[in-house]
Amino acid sequence: MTNGIGSPGTATHAQVLAVVVSYCGGSKVAETVRALVGQVGRVLVVDNGSDPNSLKVLRLLQSDGLAMVLELGENKGLGFALNIGARKALEWEYAWLLTMDQDSIVDATMVQSMLQLARRTPGLRCVSPNIVVHGHPPESLRSGPVDYAITSGNLLHTDVWRLAGPFNEDYFIDCIDFDFSLRARAQGFEIHKDPQALLHHELGQRVEVRRPLERFYTQHSALRRYYMFRNFLFLAKTHGLREPKFIGKLLIAHILLALLIIFYEPQLKRNLRFIVRGVLDFMRHRSGVYRV
Repeated sequence: MTNGIGSPGTATHAQVLAVVVSYCGGSKVAETVRALVGQVGRVLVVDNGSDPNSLKVLRLLQSDGLAMVLELGENKGLGFALNIGARKALEWEYAWLLTMDQDSIVDATMVQSMLQLARRTPGLRCVSPNIVVHGHPPESLRSGPVDYAITSGNLLHTDVWRLAGPFNEDYFIDCIDFDFSLRARAQGFEIHKDPQALLHHELGQRVEVRRPLERFYTQHSALRRYYMFRNFLFLAKTHGLREPKFIGKLLIAHILLALLIIFYEPQLKRNLRFIVRGVLDFMRHRSGVYRV
């Protein structure tokens, strides 16, 4: 399959491979895929060992010609699945990779807007949308260079993946986007926010928290807390000297998160226990999937 790898100045939707990483997403994945159809050249779903009902949804999407589905049969982590997508983009000669979570819905003109920004901005190879979380749009739309792009909705030229290196599979989940963004910027690539591009995104379970602290707390499983805190420490160890300001801000965010967990988390003891395990596993140099 040849889609003509070209420069950002000639970027078109046909040159974009959208990679959706799924795990027991059920009908949410179908919504994500259907919103992408027509905005990209092809949709690839990489499934991390979903349950039978979710696999039924994915197979129906494939039979309807809306997406190609790769079933891994087990959960190998977000980084592993994203790297499969990046390698497929190179194999199939797509110039651009759009990475997507299964619980995100692209706005009707999101990809088109980001490609237009890439065409009119010389050398731009990484574009991120503004995020609409739980239906509440951002108070102000960000524009121009930013420090990082979250995984979902990140449009990057395949040059970025080749030069910055693959997504970090040792993290399994969480902080993968931070790590990749910092490595991409270290290679000289700027990450730009497109004020016209919107992505509707779910981030954990919504909980009412007083402003301005609501941006620091979302309810997640105790296992996700393990990955959040463990991987932040690995991230700080890897990038702290080169990116002290970024890591410092993230440290403050994690401290505030820990405090908010104490006040708002219904399963407090379990969450704290997994956070401690994450810290201990960092000290033991244990990465990858959580092991009891």
